[in-house]
Amino acid sequence: MGLFQLSLGILGVLILGLLNRLLIQDIQLPAVLAALAVGGQQLMGFTRAWFGYRSDRIPPSRLRRTPFIVTSSLAIALLFGVACQLVLRLATSMEASGGELNGLLIGLLILVFVAIGTAIAAGGTAFSALIADRTTEAERPLVLSVVWGMRLLGVLLGSVLVNQVFGSACAADASRSAVLAGLQRLSVVTPLVLLGLGVASVLGV
Repeated sequence: MGLFQLSLGILGVLILGLLNRLLIQDIQLPAVLAALAVGGQQLMGFTRAWFGYRSDRIPPSRLRRTPFIVTSSLAIALLFGVACQLVLRLATSMEASGGELNGLLIGLLILVFVAIGTAIAAGGTAFSALIADRTTEAERPLVLSVVWGMRLLGVLLGSVLVNQVFGSACAADASRSAVLAGLQRLSVVTPLVLLGLGVASVLGV
C-alpha cells in the first residue's frame, strides 16, 4: 500500500525540486509566476472532503477506495507528462520571442497543476480511508509509519530518478539544450513509473 505514497514522494521532488527550479533558473520565468503555477496544486485541498464523502457513500461490499486511487494515479501520470511538455513549450516560446511571456502557456500550466492537486486530493483521501478500512486500531500506527516512511523514500528515489534520466544535464555547467532534452526524457519515463506504483499499491488489497 505504501507504493502510492512512494509515488507521491517522487512527484513532490519532481515538481517542487525540479520543475520549479527549471522555470525560474533555466527558463527565466518570474518567480512569482512560477510559484503561482507550482502552488496551484495546493489550492485544491478543500476537495478532499468531497472525495471522502463520495467514496464513503459506496457500499462496503463494492470497491470503495480502489477506483479513486487508480484513477488518481492515472491522472497524475498523464498530467505530469503534460506539465513537462508545457514547460518545454514555454522554454521554446520564450527563447524564440526573446524572453517574452506566453500568457496562454502559463495559464495552461497553472490549470494542469490545479488538476494535479485535485488528483492528489482524490487519491490521497481514498488512500487514507483505505488504511482505516483495512487495519485495526492496534495495527494502524504501524501501517501509517511504514506508509509515511515510503513517502520519504520516494523523495530519495525521486532525486535518483532525476540524476539517472538527466545524466550529464544535471551538471552545473550543463547547456540549456541538454537540460531540456533531459526534461523530455523525464516526461516519458516518469508517468510510467507513477502509474505503475499507484496501480501496484492496491493489487490484492
